[in-house]
Amino acid sequence: MSSKTINRCNGLLFVSSLITLLACNPTADKQVKKLRSSDSQGGAAVVANQHQQKDSIIKRNAECIRGRAEPISKKKYFANTTFVLQPDSLTAVETVSFKNGDKLIITNWGCEYYVLTFRFETSRFHASTSNLKYWYAAAGELTNKAIPGIDAPLDIKKGVRALNSYAAKDAKHLRLQAKLDFGGDEAIRFATLDTIAKMQKNRTAVVISFTAGLL
Repeated sequence: MSSKTINRCNGLLFVSSLITLLACNPTADKQVKKLRSSDSQGGAAVVANQHQQKDSIIKRNAECIRGRAEPISKKKYFANTTFVLQPDSLTAVETVSFKNGDKLIITNWGCEYYVLTFRFETSRFHASTSNLKYWYAAAGELTNKAIPGIDAPLDIKKGVRALNSYAAKDAKHLRLQAKLDFGGDEAIRFATLDTIAKMQKNRTAVVISFTAGLL
């Protein structure tokens, strides 16, 4: 047999062996398939996640008694106001900006309960965050100033009276997030001073919630 014939046979044998090796390697085949489908799988995962979130929101809305969140601030009193309805339609955030740089952020939320959370970002009051007697009084004053500009299905004035009454107690007995009832015997109504936190530019965030339920 000539040398050319031998080389040609060896070449054919090598090619045949290579084809057989690739055909019998399931790992390589899987990797190729994975690479080909990676982009489409990533896109599908994003779409599936979006649908899952949407289904969760629809289910939550169907289970909740309360309806769509509506603005509660009056433009007559609060001219510089923004209202943002959240994707679940049950939650809304209103932001009121004042000329002195202070802000009032109102979150209207809840499912079985109707809750209004007032976050005052103010430079008007200055004391240690541990001085709860001072901050309960400040929370009452801040809320009373805002009441004329609020139109809500809650008697917030009663809630403020509950805050002030609690603040009159001995300072050592005061605590944050105490549920202060202002609803009477037949209705669930309570106010809470949730948090006090120092901010930049010598401001303090004072967060108060007023809750009604069960709906």
